[in-house]
Amino acid sequence: MLIDTQGTLQVGVDLIVLGQTRSYTGVATLVVEAGIAIGKIRLYSDSIDKSKLNVTRETIGTSPQYKIDYGTSQNNLNLTTTVQTNEIIINNLNIGDTYFFQITPVDNSGNPLGTPSEITQAKI
Repeated sequence: MLIDTQGTLQVGVDLIVLGQTRSYTGVATLVVEAGIAIGKIRLYSDSIDKSKLNVTRETIGTSPQYKIDYGTSQNNLNLTTTVQTNEIIINNLNIGDTYFFQITPVDNSGNPLGTPSEITQAKI
C-alpha cells in the first residue's frame, strides 16, 4: 500500500471466502504523519558470491540519501552504511547467518527525515 497523503485514513476489507463476499468496515485506522516514506525493501543474494547481498528499496519521496542499518540481531543493528542510490551490494556477509536490515531517509547531515522502514531479514 502506498499512501501519498497526510492525515487519518479508515481501513475496510472485502473478503471472498468460498464464493461468499463479506465486507468489514472500521477494521483499522491509519495515522499518516509528515515525513519521507520508505517503499518496499528487496533483498537479493548474489548468484555467484553467496557472501554478497543486494539491497534495493522502492523510490518514494525526495530524500538525498538513505542510511541502512544492519546486523545479525534484530535488536542490535550495529553495522551502518549510507547511500545516495536505490541499490547497494553489501559484501563479506557470513554464509549461514541471518541478517536484519532497516532503512531510514536522512538529510545531507545524516539527520532522519522520516520514519524508518520495518526491519527486514535475510538468511545468507
